[in-house]
Parts: sequence; structure tokens; C-alpha cells
Amino acid sequence: MMLDGDSELAEFATALQDSVFSASPVARLDWFYQRSPFWDDRLNLYPVGREER
Repeated sequence: MMLDGDSELAEFATALQDSVFSASPVARLDWFYQRSPFWDDRLNLYPVGREER
């Protein structure tokens, strides 16, 4: 089975045990997207600085 060879896919199989997660296609897609190289860790991060006077 494909899930046996990769530890991250095994995590997905574990996450599928949650009924809310397994019922939501958006949550499952988001799970894969967050682990892809295209995910931006800086999402919704705004540069906030402090000016010293």
C-alpha cells in the first residue's frame, strides 16, 4: 500500500481516523498543501517594527 512507504503519508492515515478531518475534502487538501514545497510559512505575517527615538 502507498501509505506504508512514507512516514508523512502514514501521518495522513492517522489523521484520517478523525471523523471531521476525513469528512472534509478541503481539510485533506490543505493537509497536503501545508507539507508541499509551495506552502508559504510567512502566510499572514506582517512586518511590524519598532522605531527607537
